[in-house]
Amino acid sequence: MRWHWTIGALALLGGVALAAPALAEDWQIASVSGKAFRLEGASWVPVKAAEEIAVGDTVKTLGSGTLTLTRQGVTVTVAPNSRVQIAERMNGTFTDVIQTAGSTEVEVDPRRRIRLAVATPYMAAVVKGTVFTVSTFQGYSETTVQRGRVAVIDTRNRLEAEVTAGQAAKAGPASPLSLSGDGTLDTPEPFKGKVVTRAADGTLTESVNGAGKTVTSRAGGNANGAGNSENSNAGGNAGGNGKGNSGNSNAGGNSGNSGSNNAGGNSNGAGNSGNSNAGGKSK
Repeated sequence: MRWHWTIGALALLGGVALAAPALAEDWQIASVSGKAFRLEGASWVPVKAAEEIAVGDTVKTLGSGTLTLTRQGVTVTVAPNSRVQIAERMNGTFTDVIQTAGSTEVEVDPRRRIRLAVATPYMAAVVKGTVFTVSTFQGYSETTVQRGRVAVIDTRNRLEAEVTAGQAAKAGPASPLSLSGDGTLDTPEPFKGKVVTRAADGTLTESVNGAGKTVTSRAGGNANGAGNSENSNAGGNAGGNGKGNSGNSNAGGNSGNSGSNNAGGNSNGAGNSGNSNAGGKSK
């Protein structure tokens, strides 16, 4: 089964789109307890404190194992029986903690302008300077806030709400975003921002109100695998077929083996393009 993991919501959320320096260095393992591993190729290798975890690495814990990662004002604690991957985008200014199982607690120094989201198959929790925990269960995800506030996006039902200390948000395909807990609860509203999803093959797809475009793709502008594009902004249908009116395209039309071309027209994602920016109006 091919999962598409939501890896964050961009802009259109007050206080989220902040100027931030690129985060270049690796993460460090601050502490390890019990069984914790890093994926190297096809093998899981035990980790220990003071080791570094590179961007793109996947770690997991078993049984009673816990793992704490730190970097530049951010502490990520991986609970037992959990699995997460650390990723980045937007030239290293936005960090994605991609959680596919278990629970992850995140603490962010509110004095720093850090852009980070914890993403699950059902929910994206975007940092606003806080301490919060995201847990993934069978069929739904939950975010609980211990301090500060978090912007939560239900990516399946396209709803958003703000969650504050003492409150929790829950969402899944069969259960639209709902809030519980102390104080006045925010009312979920339609989410009109950008959502970026990552497919199993590494393809990133950006969508706004259901209309998608491939923003970084190993499979080119066409989600069916035509073309080899390293950087693709192929506008088109949410299905990712790459169709659309290409206003300014370096991979538009039917480009053969081109590192960069300006062939306009309708982009079907064909060809091997080094840098593909096939824009246009999404349908």
